[in-house]
Amino acid sequence: GAPASAPAPGAVPDTPPGVNGSRGLPPGPWNVPADDPDPEQWRDLKIAPATPVTHADFVLPASADPLQLFSEWFKAARNAGETSPDAMTLSTVDSSGMPDSRMMLLHWINDGRFQFSSYDTSAKGKQLKAHPKAALLFYWKKTGQVVRVRGTVKKFTAAQTENLRPIKRGSMDARLHDWVFRQSEVIQGTEELEQGMREAQGRYPDDVPLRDWTGYFLTPLSIEFFRPMSATVNAERLRFSRRRASGQWIAERLTP
Repeated sequence: GAPASAPAPGAVPDTPPGVNGSRGLPPGPWNVPADDPDPEQWRDLKIAPATPVTHADFVLPASADPLQLFSEWFKAARNAGETSPDAMTLSTVDSSGMPDSRMMLLHWINDGRFQFSSYDTSAKGKQLKAHPKAALLFYWKKTGQVVRVRGTVKKFTAAQTENLRPIKRGSMDARLHDWVFRQSEVIQGTEELEQGMREAQGRYPDDVPLRDWTGYFLTPLSIEFFRPMSATVNAERLRFSRRRASGQWIAERLTP
């Protein structure tokens, strides 16, 4: 893919979701190409100031680009002091149609798609393989805002996943942890995991394979924004939806 480049004039460079100083992950722009990310090209981009959050009459513009609006809300939550604005609930369904939810971290948005990563052998990985549709839920307590996203999911190619390795985990211990801890599998006790860590340390003294870790794209078909308002109208809801990924967004106001 094309190499990462500086934002075009008027674009809003930003640190993507999934980047937090305490996690030690490299920063990056929202539009870094997913098929050829280069963390070294992400480091000099400056963070744009947040868009102010107001609580007056209807302020959600039906003419807005929903992904740009999400970006503004994300920055506002982060600048309001939200400790993990990238935290989200990922919901899938299993083979019986039973819904399943868990907390995840959003990496960033690229080319109109939400990106996250997991293990394709985990419960959510198997569910996404069988039913490649999912929902995301963001709640930012500091601003009182909620975003709901629904869409179709596509797995990264092997090359895209390998290129994203620099953002996986920095320390050797963390990579060993990812190799040994096979997510969602039944275990007898912690001793089993400790023994696995010792064996992996001997087997991989210098580097650790990615195993079955992979990235996912979620292409949104609907994005709903919910924000608190005044005492008379306690909330405002605006939903953007489309029938297919290439289609035009249709905005509808909903009763809170």
